[in-house]
Amino acid sequence: LNGYEGLEFAKKEIQRVYDQDKKCGVVLHKYFQDMFKVTKNIHQCLKRRGHLIYVVGSSTIKGIPFRTDEVLSNICKNLGFKIEETLERPYYAYRLPRERNVQSNTIKQDVFIIARKS
Repeated sequence: LNGYEGLEFAKKEIQRVYDQDKKCGVVLHKYFQDMFKVTKNIHQCLKRRGHLIYVVGSSTIKGIPFRTDEVLSNICKNLGFKIEETLERPYYAYRLPRERNVQSNTIKQDVFIIARKS
């Protein structure tokens, strides 16, 4: 895996998933690269003191717990956002499937990341 710009802090965890299953590791790496780009673009577009809110589910990839919220929070911080609050609640979006695919476990909670542009 190449290209950890902005994701250096998550390299070890992504590599751990990659070592377990190369395809899942590549997909995870690409997802966070894309989220870095999206967050960077949002930061450029937001006015000063504007807010960004991410809502993410808890993740388990190939039996490995993965804190997606921590990676997204770190991406936000590295790009100049201040994390104002992180909230958790039990997952209850009944219209969306709790079972995502055979690679992951049931979603148990949603995490809200509330970030403000400085």
